[in-house]
Amino acid sequence: MEILLKELIKESDYTYKSLAQVINDKYGYKTSKESIAKYANNQRTPEPKLLVLISKIFNVSSDYILGIDTNKIDKSIPLIGRASCRTPQEYSLENYESVPISNKLYKNGMYAVITEGNSMSPKIENNYIVYCNPTIPIKNGDIVHYNFNGENGIKKYKRNEKQTIISLVPLNSDYDIIIIDEFHHLMLTMAKVVGSVDTNF
Repeated sequence: MEILLKELIKESDYTYKSLAQVINDKYGYKTSKESIAKYANNQRTPEPKLLVLISKIFNVSSDYILGIDTNKIDKSIPLIGRASCRTPQEYSLENYESVPISNKLYKNGMYAVITEGNSMSPKIENNYIVYCNPTIPIKNGDIVHYNFNGENGIKKYKRNEKQTIISLVPLNSDYDIIIIDEFHHLMLTMAKVVGSVDTNF
């Protein structure tokens, strides 16, 4: 696997030292120019959190930096707001901004939300960016972003054998399961969660 960080640095105004300084000062992640040089010269692979941060700085996908995806330019999808991973809450979905997503994962119609709370821990933690695809059919066991009666969140989807009861189940057992009976199914909309990125730098 060939890390393409050196190419990105050459195309930018950064040096190993200045890139390390931005990572340290702006994002509070401790690294050094020596470490950046090792990543750029394929002597070491950045750990996932640093890889995501470098991807953000250069506006490319992590897969591009790792030499997996040869298309440098990411697609963008709307970041529509926040989704609860605790007690469901209402959020404003106005003033959307965009977030990058790798070409490999991108599908038309996708969107992203930022999580709050830890009901889906350890799989999805607080302050993750979660990628959602509303066009994929939902199956038992899928993790979904749901909107029910004006409230939205991230949970695991389960349906009983008779197809009459939907359960939205947290992975963290400290939180309650949300039960939706057959008379309220039409009030529920869902999108399958297809990926997430840890932004807790």
